[in-house]
Amino acid sequence: MDARRLRRPAFPAALLLLVMSLLITLAPGATAVETQPDAATRALDWLRSRQLNDGAFPGFTGAADPATTADVVLALAAAGIDPATVTSPAGNDPVSYLLGQAEAASGDPGAAGRLLMALHAAQGDALDPRDVNGVDLVAAIQNGYDAETGLYGPGLYVSAYAILGLRAVGEPVESGAVQKLLDSQIEDGSWNFNADTTPGTGDSNTTAIVIQALVAAGAGSGAINAGLDYLATLQAEDGSIAYDATTPLTGDANSTAGAIGAYIAAGRDPSAMPNGNAVAALAGFQQPSGALAWRLDAPDENVLATVQAIPALLGWALPVAPLGALPAPADSQAEALQPATGLGLEGCRYFIETFHNVCGPFAQYWQANGGLKIFGYPLTEPYMQDGIAVQYFERARFEHHPGAWPENFDILQGRLGAEQLGLGGD
Repeated sequence: MDARRLRRPAFPAALLLLVMSLLITLAPGATAVETQPDAATRALDWLRSRQLNDGAFPGFTGAADPATTADVVLALAAAGIDPATVTSPAGNDPVSYLLGQAEAASGDPGAAGRLLMALHAAQGDALDPRDVNGVDLVAAIQNGYDAETGLYGPGLYVSAYAILGLRAVGEPVESGAVQKLLDSQIEDGSWNFNADTTPGTGDSNTTAIVIQALVAAGAGSGAINAGLDYLATLQAEDGSIAYDATTPLTGDANSTAGAIGAYIAAGRDPSAMPNGNAVAALAGFQQPSGALAWRLDAPDENVLATVQAIPALLGWALPVAPLGALPAPADSQAEALQPATGLGLEGCRYFIETFHNVCGPFAQYWQANGGLKIFGYPLTEPYMQDGIAVQYFERARFEHHPGAWPENFDILQGRLGAEQLGLGGD
């Protein structure tokens, strides 16, 4: 099973198809996301110059910091760089450093979730999340769940990271934790760090990470859209995103990167926000050295602003997928029906309307032959059926037959009417 698919009891296929058929009137899904690869490359070059001898990267104090190092690993993976090949002068790499932090992270569900996301992005299926240097990080997160509060750990921000970590490695999430996120949304669409629902207490950073956690959990499309609308209200005139609604709105790199991640996760285009291109605005925080400043009125080189900006500049949301090609098709329809998170890969589109991706030749054929208007939203991820990779949409089934029809991306449409009526023949 692909690590980004949610494991939950499967709905009967006929019932799920009926429910999904009601989604026809929803708004169209994602468009292509603008990226800033040159800015990301310069940021990475500067960041690599800050690596410490033990392979880690520094936090606020200048000392080795597991959270910052995990974010660096995510940034490297987003850029297509194997983090294990990024070594210090002493020959140490950030992945080895993080493996050594598993025991320390096991007492904090949020830290464990961030660590799992980073290690999975670096190692993919080679990672055993239940044996990370002898530590079961999945159990560590699960044991941190409090059924009374509905949280993994002490607050929404920590709980969201825990959810993202579990989803990155394909583990189930407590339904109460997802419901807590939904119940904690403030009336303006925002979320607060400590789950306070008092109007006006929300912030962009918590809102952005909660949106990405909800997408990863395959839940709450209405709440997600309300959260995105809130983030749009925090966009300053220069296109950047402010931390909260304090006026005058002054954007910062971290908040802008988080909002971009939320938009990408939900299949929305951050380059088309109401006050302009948030991705270009994020690149505007870059200093001559390649580092990003936290704010333009405080133009210092900031490690955290730099590392958190890189995935957003490259069109990634959390969790970052492992290095490599598109994931293999699922083994069964029941598995493929389960909600998925956005893969964030070139050639893919993601729709929060149904929580599914369209990628590769399926996406090419879908787009070239009428897209949403003709075929509707995807209802499954690709899966193997009688030795053929297939994917269901609201009004079609695509079959991938390599070499059979190159001019149509080797996609044939299934004979749904004939099958429904029990008719044979060619």
